[in-house]
Order: sequence, then structure tokens, then C-alpha cells
Amino acid sequence: MNLNAYHIQFLQLLMAAAARFIIIGGQARTLHRSYVTKDLDIWLDMSFASQAKALSALTVWLSKYGSHSHLSASSLPNALPPQTQIHLPEWDTYFLDESGALVEIKTDDGIDLLTSLHDWDFDEVFERSIRHIEHGMFLQVLSESDFRLADALRPS
Repeated sequence: MNLNAYHIQFLQLLMAAAARFIIIGGQARTLHRSYVTKDLDIWLDMSFASQAKALSALTVWLSKYGSHSHLSASSLPNALPPQTQIHLPEWDTYFLDESGALVEIKTDDGIDLLTSLHDWDFDEVFERSIRHIEHGMFLQVLSESDFRLADALRPS
């Protein structure tokens, strides 16, 4: 995987909140075949049990980096509806890396959060996902078979 410091910080927040999620998109593709990508696509579990955890992590993120989105920590809804996609950052901006240095992050290098993927059941896809260790984190990544199916369903 080709995760940048922005990705790692956000993933650490999700992990600390015990939110369930699956890494999809280009970063998942890098595990199954040779592929280069800059962004990170994450499918968040929006079940009753996990949604509050994901929203908690997002609230903390927006409290720290409120200038990265039109959303604010105080304006987040109690629930995110299906078929929602949130892009972070929404414009080129800066963030603090792990050493506290100010680092530029471009929209193309950011994160896309999805609340659903096609009409798929999160729990079923999670069961088939691959556990991958990256930067000391145990991450769930879309399985190769689900990735091929997602590719086939993508509009051409």
C-alpha cells in the first residue's frame, strides 16, 4: 500500500474509535496487482453498532482539520445516509504530520469516505475481506474477488 501521513493519521483515528471499515479502491488494488494510487478510499460500516464510532472519529478529525471540509464537527448529522461520499480534504491545504511539521495535502492525495458500496451488505464483504498489516495497524482490505466484482459493476 502507498499510504501517506494524512491517510495514516485518519486510519489511526478510526482504529482508536473501534470503527469498522474496509479499504477499497486503489489502495486495495495495490495488494492484488501492480497499481499506483495516491488517494485512500474507505467504506465505513454504517450499522447501528458502528456508525457512532465512525462519526466520533470523523468529529475528532474535523475538530482538528475543520478547514479541510465544508462539514464541521458541530454540523455532522447523527447519521450519514447510504450513498454518501465525503472527500477529505475538499481542496488543497495543509496538515500536521507525526513530527508536527506542516505538510501540504492535495485533494488527489486525500481520502474518500463511503457509507455504502453498490447494494452490498457490509458484514458479508467484511467477512471476505483480507486482514493486512500496514504501519502497525490491522486493516481490512477488500478481497480480490470482491474487487473484481466491483470493477465489473463500475460504469464504463
